[in-house]
Amino acid sequence: MIRRILISALYLWALGAFSVTHGQVHLSGNLSGTYPDTTYLVEGHICVPSGTTVNIMPGAIFLFRGDYCFSISGNLQAVGTAQDSIYFTSAAGISGGWQGLGIYGVNASASLLEYAVISKSSNSGIRCGSSDPTIQHCSIVDNRSPMIGAGISLISSNPIIGHCIINRNHCRGEGGGGINIINSNPLIENCVITENSCRDWGGGIEFLEGSSGTTVKNCLIARNVAGIEGGGIALFGGSAPLIENCTIINNLTHVGSGGGILGSTAIVSNSIIWGNRPGQIWYNANVTFSDVQDGYPGVGNIDLNPLFIAGPEGRCYLSQIAAGQTQQSPCVDAGNPASLILRGTTRTDGIQDDGVIDMGYHFPIPEYPIASAAFRVDQLGAANSVVIISATPNPFNPSTTLTFALPEAGNVHLTIYDVAGRQVAELVNGYKDAGSHQATFDGSNLSSGIYFVRLDAANQSALQKIVLLK
Repeated sequence: MIRRILISALYLWALGAFSVTHGQVHLSGNLSGTYPDTTYLVEGHICVPSGTTVNIMPGAIFLFRGDYCFSISGNLQAVGTAQDSIYFTSAAGISGGWQGLGIYGVNASASLLEYAVISKSSNSGIRCGSSDPTIQHCSIVDNRSPMIGAGISLISSNPIIGHCIINRNHCRGEGGGGINIINSNPLIENCVITENSCRDWGGGIEFLEGSSGTTVKNCLIARNVAGIEGGGIALFGGSAPLIENCTIINNLTHVGSGGGILGSTAIVSNSIIWGNRPGQIWYNANVTFSDVQDGYPGVGNIDLNPLFIAGPEGRCYLSQIAAGQTQQSPCVDAGNPASLILRGTTRTDGIQDDGVIDMGYHFPIPEYPIASAAFRVDQLGAANSVVIISATPNPFNPSTTLTFALPEAGNVHLTIYDVAGRQVAELVNGYKDAGSHQATFDGSNLSSGIYFVRLDAANQSALQKIVLLK
């Protein structure tokens, strides 16, 4: 019965009710209603006005073809899926990027972004002003800001930010390469905040005045860079966030101190703070039941190599004899005995943590597709409407004909990827004349699901989503 329902849904998808991408829709001005799975070319500023609800369906792609913003004062429901995200990004060849998502006012507080990718903005990926949206399972990557908060900028806002990847964002101004928080108290949990940077303070996160009710829980904050201080986290204006079960490692400041955490008001527990330069924590933070390199005063604190080991989703699992390693990390069962167990694992075998809580970040269960999101953003950033590719039929079983058009002769690379970014087939790799060409993809040996066709030719790329239905 379930399979029959799935087949019916995908059949409607093929007929257009859920529209597999074939064409492109031009957008500007006010939006309303439902936006199905297709590619939208944004030709001007777009807006969800107050009192309006906009629904964006899984697989929709918004390519901004200029310095345009997406302003939300009403209710935006952009809900993708783990297998079929929604994309907001700059079209290829656009210098400077677009202006990001701006979520403003109490009427926008019901907005939901889930399984969305926000990339290549030149003015923060997401900006929240006096609004409390929910942002879950999103990838916020490769954004820039001239001042603060390249990934996310919060002013007088208390959003829920959960299970997000905040990666490779850069702030050319004061601070908050990943997230900047001003007079706001968000809940930030189960997030991966890595490789962000800023000119001054807070490569990963910067807290400014009035932000004393924030919880940063079960986050990996790693390899972020601040030009002055606070490579991982910087605190100012009396901000006193609660930082629980975080792994804060290998962050860097170029000039001052506080490679891991800068600020005396942080309340830290059950965390690992290791390998940050220069220094792990600057000033007198309240730290308990944590592993801090070079030591730090506080109940339950230790100064022992955490014995990180690579696992299915990264390099920050804890070595554990029960999971098959030969050594036991001192961070295992070393957290506060009064703390509740998190849903997640520090074990390479993916078994749920139990007993006394482990120190540090717990990877999610089941597997969270970090590699998939990064792969798909890279592909979309190169999308171009001059090189064209289509698939007929789509959905297909077991084969489909791929038609591609080349503006000029040259070397062509036509490949197929799964949703995790793994190449599953190479169809063309060689010289082709200008004009239209075809290739056949046979998925007989693959499982049903969504795949991506990538065409590289004439210094351009194009991407087409296809569905194999058996």
